[in-house]
Amino acid sequence: MEKSQLDTMIFESVAKTIENMAFTEILPTDLKMTEADDEYAVFIPVLEPCTGCFTMTISRNLLCFIAESMLAIPGEEISEANLLDFLSEVLNTISGSFLSAALPGDTPFSLGLPKTVPTNVISAPVPTMPWNFIAEQTIFSVVVSGDIVEHLINISNN
Repeated sequence: MEKSQLDTMIFESVAKTIENMAFTEILPTDLKMTEADDEYAVFIPVLEPCTGCFTMTISRNLLCFIAESMLAIPGEEISEANLLDFLSEVLNTISGSFLSAALPGDTPFSLGLPKTVPTNVISAPVPTMPWNFIAEQTIFSVVVSGDIVEHLINISNN
């Protein structure tokens, strides 16, 4: 497995998850997110087979668009707490799907509980593997960081 295969696996996990929820096209992009005040970020610790975390950062508008489609509730009626819970579930699904595809055979993995973090204080452990995606003309990111990155790279080199 090569790094490009990891890129494909994360794209498939993100696209499958969000396209099935919001019926919108997801594309990978080399463009970077611009800092905004209306962003949400959530991270999920990876506990096994080694430590690390997944972090997803997304704008409130895009998150509302996805949540509206899934929950069939207008965005203005979705509370902040429900938006953050929804984002946690989205990242949990993406993380599980990606690790299931990227880890060899039936390698067990374990994820911790999702936590929200202010976007201005995100400090991911190094090394990191960042990916940016675009949906509805809006960029969002998924980052894998910590020891799990080295583990995935070692797997991809074998």
